[in-house]
Amino acid sequence: MKSSILVMDEPTTDLDPIGKLEVFSVIRSLKERQGSTIIIAEHNTEYLARFADRIVVVDEGAIVREGTPEEVFRDVDLLDGIGVPPPEVGRLCRLLEKEDLLKSDEFTLLEEKLEEIIAPRLYHKS
Repeated sequence: MKSSILVMDEPTTDLDPIGKLEVFSVIRSLKERQGSTIIIAEHNTEYLARFADRIVVVDEGAIVREGTPEEVFRDVDLLDGIGVPPPEVGRLCRLLEKEDLLKSDEFTLLEEKLEEIIAPRLYHKS
């Protein structure tokens, strides 16, 4: 089937971490190969942060936040308030921003990118 829209509800439920990555890898290749619009209802924000182009957060039937993963997942207080766990890297970035250890424009959801940004600061010797 080559549908222009594919809707999935919790496609990674009960899968181990490797299985989840495999599912999202297939989803990404479907999107790239077919140019399909893929809508996923998912609670695992760690995987959504890496694979989604756009995030829509729904609480009690109403859209409470939408935007790019970076825009949505940096709003840690809102997400915590409605019981949506933000990606841990996003949470760490927000904490580092609050302590003035990370600039606002350095916010990332990727572990490797955050490490690239902060490693020189951690290991810099005066």
